Parts: sequence; C-alpha cells; structure tokens
Amino acid sequence: MYKVKKTLTDSCFLACIESYLLDNNIEYIDQKYMVQKLSAINLCSGTGVVQFDHIKCACRVINIELNEVKYHFPIHNNYNDGALLIGTSKGNNHHCVRYYKQEEEAKIIVMDPESGDYMIYDKPGFDSGR
Repeated sequence: MYKVKKTLTDSCFLACIESYLLDNNIEYIDQKYMVQKLSAINLCSGTGVVQFDHIKCACRVINIELNEVKYHFPIHNNYNDGALLIGTSKGNNHHCVRYYKQEEEAKIIVMDPESGDYMIYDKPGFDSGR
C-alpha cells in the first residue's frame, strides 16, 4: 500500500484517495489537483475538507465509486484490497484513514495520512472515535 501524507491542512480524505489511486493504477490525481477540481464546483474547501454530505459526489467527479459500510469490528476479509476508508470524529475534529490489514482481533493497521505512515488502531480507541 502506498503511504501518502496529506499535503494540505485538512486533506486526509483526499490523501487516502490518492493512495488508493496509486495502488490500483487508476488515473493518478494528486491532492492539490483534487482540491482545484472539487473546490471549483463547491465540493471541497481550499484546505482539502470534503464535507460528509459531498463525499460520494466528490468521488464520482474523480471517477471512484464510494459506498457506505456500517460500522463493524473486526474488519471482514473482503476489505483486504485497501478499498476501505475509515472516517473518525471526536467533537468537531474529523479524520480519515485507509484500512491496511488486521493481524489481531482487536487491532487494525491503517495508513494514516496525518503521518504518512502505518498506525495501529485498537478497538476501544476506534470505538471512541466513531
């Protein structure tokens, strides 16, 4: 899995999309280009924020189909292809990471665009960020 660090203040979701595009040899678009394209049609802020209401539409604009998956832990094996993006929130802070793998029942490994590296999320921490 390509590890991608966010390049703008709030572009964690777009960094996850960029990582997915690189992994799947889909037409490559970087975060800055996505912001230009999406902000021109009011689907994204200049800092990379894509409001939850606009996520599906924004994905369609960059030729990705996005479906919502209900919360479940452990993560099912059919998400081992890296196509699962996980949104978390605490108060007004929202974050997006990309699922990589699960080696233990109560822990998952994600690509976190905040650091541009892999991080371990445990179930209690994950549950608190829902």
